[in-house]
Amino acid sequence: MSRTKSIYNETLASKYNNKDILSKSVDKILDDQWNFYEKDIFINCNFSGNKIPDQGWKIHVSCTLKNALDILNIVTETLKKEKVNFKYVKNTELLNIMYKKNFSRVGAGKFITIYPNNEEQFILNNSYF
Repeated sequence: MSRTKSIYNETLASKYNNKDILSKSVDKILDDQWNFYEKDIFINCNFSGNKIPDQGWKIHVSCTLKNALDILNIVTETLKKEKVNFKYVKNTELLNIMYKKNFSRVGAGKFITIYPNNEEQFILNNSYF
């Protein structure tokens, strides 16, 4: 018996799985000291050896659809220098969906999430942005 997957059961991540200008930009900036993995609608970027603390701070960065690439480039360059883990929405299609009025208020507008390793790094990164 053949089973087919209904489009109604697909998650946003699987339906809009393409990598576009956002992912390609991050790939150009970060080097082989960074590990990438996809989870849901995000691509996680972790510096080798960093571990996200069980408790701590996180910083959310928002954008508009027009300035998303510029913001991602600035944030990625800064976090590369500081070796701070982060995640970002993996493509512009998903980012556009996040700005629709019917998208979950919990995740709406959270383009990039930064995971400082400690309070000192949190304060430093907040001063950049």
